[in-house]
Order: sequence, then C-alpha cells, then structure tokens
Amino acid sequence: MTSDVGFELARAITNNELELHYQPIFSIDGKSVRAVEALVRWKHPQKGLLPPQAFLPTAEREGLMHELTAWVMREALLQASVWRRDGLALKVAVNIAANVVSPANDFANAFPRLIRFRTGGLITGIIGILMQPWKLLADPQGYIFQWLLGYSGGLGSIAGVLIADYWLVRRTELSLEDLYLPNGAYRYSRGWNWKAVAATLVGCALAWGGLVFPPLKPLYDYAWFVGFFASGLLYWALSSRSLARDLPSAPASGSPRPARPLA
Repeated sequence: MTSDVGFELARAITNNELELHYQPIFSIDGKSVRAVEALVRWKHPQKGLLPPQAFLPTAEREGLMHELTAWVMREALLQASVWRRDGLALKVAVNIAANVVSPANDFANAFPRLIRFRTGGLITGIIGILMQPWKLLADPQGYIFQWLLGYSGGLGSIAGVLIADYWLVRRTELSLEDLYLPNGAYRYSRGWNWKAVAATLVGCALAWGGLVFPPLKPLYDYAWFVGFFASGLLYWALSSRSLARDLPSAPASGSPRPARPLA
C-alpha cells in the first residue's frame, strides 16, 4: 500500500498535481501583511485536496523529500517573482526538509564569511531545482541506470579517500584538538588536501569514463566500486610516498623524536 501511495506521489510531483497555499504573516500591529508562508497541498484525483500530514510521511519513507522540496522551492520562487513584478514585495517563507539542513550547514561552514545558514538553504534548494528531479522520476530506468550509477561513482570516490586516510594513512589516529585549530595538522596547503582532491578526481574520471568513452562502459556499470578502489589506492600511494619523504631521520643518540603530524 505504501509503495502505491509513493508511486502516486512521485507522479503527482512530476505532473504538477500539487499546489501551494500562501498563509499571510501580519506585522505586529496586525495592519499589514509582511510575508507569506508557502504550504503545500496535494490535488489528489480521487481523494480531493490533501493536507501535508496526509502525504509527507509517505514522502519521507519513499525518499521523495528532495523532489518535493525542490518542487515547492521552484513554485514559491516563481510566485514571488510574479508578485515582485507586480510591485508587491513580499517575503516568502518555505518549510524545508530536515535533510536539506545538512548541506545548508555545509555551505555555511565552508564559506562562513560569505554564506549564512539561510543562504546555504537557498543554494541547496536552487541546486535541487537545477537537477530537475521531476524528470528523473518520470524516467525510472534513466534514474536507476544513469543518475544513481553516476552518483554512486562520485560517492565511492569520496568514500575511498576517507577510508584510506583514516585506516591506512593515519592508522585510526586522529588529533581532535587539531580539528578545531586554524593552523593545525589538518590545515594541509591553505586548507586544501591536494592529494585527496587529485585522488577523488581520478576516481570520478574512471567511474564516469564509460559515459563518454564506450570501451570503459563496464567500469561505469560498477561505478561505486571503481571510484572507491581507484581513489582510495591512489590516495594511499600518494600519502605514503609523501610521509616516507617527510619523516625525520632517527637521531644518532637513539632518543626518539616527536612524530610529525600527517599533512
């Protein structure tokens, strides 16, 4: 039953069977409308107009929250642009899914001087719109064999670097203090670990090569594994070579020297 409702909801998002109702937000004195809150409703062909509590749990269970959030953001932005064109400058509030909070925080933490959490949430929503998830849902075969395979190739490449760094390079040893120091061991080169960047790009290139170079199509069919092992092994090799070159030689007296942090 749940999967049937999930299929209907995915179709509703693709076919624009949803609509937004705008609840006014008044000023403190109650004399003017300062903003509106966008509230989504489902125009179900058999059950009529459904409130959010009737389908949001299904969207969460079926993994449709990103698609639903992108649809709501797109429609709210379009309506806001129409109001602004007509001279009505209203702020529009949109409730976003909890799994949008994490990337919003990521943007804010990566560029704290430029991006606030609110801006990070807006960037996340815009990226979701540009990805056009409703088109992915309209073509299940393309969604599974193209989008998910390509996505897994990128995730596998990132995972390969992370696991190789923690288990093989650092041998499960982390300096918690340095994680919060601007110039600590994890500062690398002006905040960039170029070995990790290079290994990730190589893993992605091998995993995605089958999209543009037909002889590499078998690699794309196993994109996650190809990206994972290629990036992980390359990062391990680059880091091990750098570590061996940078290790200090043992002192003649035989007294130990403090180990240098990996960078």
